Amino acid sequence: MGIFWSMRPKPGSMDSIQTIDVTSSLPFDLEIFGADAEQLTSSATTSNEINWNKEDQFLNCLTSCTILRSFMGQDVSRIPIRHGQVRGTLFLPRTFPSEDKILDQFSCPLVLTMYGGIIRGHVIEERAAVLASKGFASMAVAFFGVDDLPRRYKDIRVEYFEEAIEAAVLAGQGQIDRERVGIVGTSKGGDVALSCVAFLREKIKAAVIINAAIYSVATTTHYKNQSVASLPVEMSDESSIIIRDDQTLDMSGLLQPDKYPDSLIPFADAPADLLFLAGCDDHNFDSVQFAQKAAVLMEQAGKTNFEVVPLDGMGHMCNLPYSPSVFSTLHPLAPPGVRLFMGGQDTPIQHIRGQQAAWKKMIQFLSDSLAL
Repeated sequence: MGIFWSMRPKPGSMDSIQTIDVTSSLPFDLEIFGADAEQLTSSATTSNEINWNKEDQFLNCLTSCTILRSFMGQDVSRIPIRHGQVRGTLFLPRTFPSEDKILDQFSCPLVLTMYGGIIRGHVIEERAAVLASKGFASMAVAFFGVDDLPRRYKDIRVEYFEEAIEAAVLAGQGQIDRERVGIVGTSKGGDVALSCVAFLREKIKAAVIINAAIYSVATTTHYKNQSVASLPVEMSDESSIIIRDDQTLDMSGLLQPDKYPDSLIPFADAPADLLFLAGCDDHNFDSVQFAQKAAVLMEQAGKTNFEVVPLDGMGHMCNLPYSPSVFSTLHPLAPPGVRLFMGGQDTPIQHIRGQQAAWKKMIQFLSDSLAL
């Protein structure tokens, strides 16, 4: 799989290979070129680095093929959701993959998925589509930047996600078990997921928190008459920003949660099963420190149904297994055109292995906690 995860973007292209149409397979065109040994040797640089381009005249195309990467199984339905204020996409499996049982007779658990970003004005659907192919009903939930939602992060109302659950159950037409609801959140989506765990205690049975803070970052979070204060991202604090050689910004030191204790999300004594996945080379958040603090808080609250998994060398951008790595990207909170360093660049193989390990751990955790 190395030919896929080791791919790097051309200058000016997208940061990652992600699709806004998960119903279509993503094509990878592969070509193998050859030349005689003398020509190949003479083209190497003095430092023994080899940098060939398929336009080089001495290279001949020996063979080619196209490999398709699919995100959505044939027995999965994609259902756009516009219900009240809720925007998202529901993926509904029609059969259990392992048993080939029709879901008209057997209901399945629901998993909400959320990211801290979007893709070209669309909610990111890849994770939800693949989860549905594993037998979960899954809904990619947008909370900013899509359709008529706020363009950037805005104060979070947990009732929105409560409504999203009801919208998914309604669209599932009896195939979704409302008693088995989980949630997966990455980055800002992770602290939103934790807020759902904290306030929707009778509805959320399991949550996976990936490379996220345990504070309400950049937004005040509300549920009915309760609020969690915002943990500000202090962009004006230039002393906490590192400008790297490639002109990307390392902003991992911007958050100062000790100054804002009221921004801590009250999740520690919530009944849901919790899995924290934290990249040890995350340069967007200190995810490991946040996850470790979460463990201390949960232990103090007497909670035992949780697990914290640090992933050596993995950066912030934890995408699907074997996806090309993303080491820097634009960010909703950064000025337009400014790229933020996400980590994982100095440990690319560990980063990829971390993505694989995170996916396997997440699937097993959700299967166990939601009784798939």
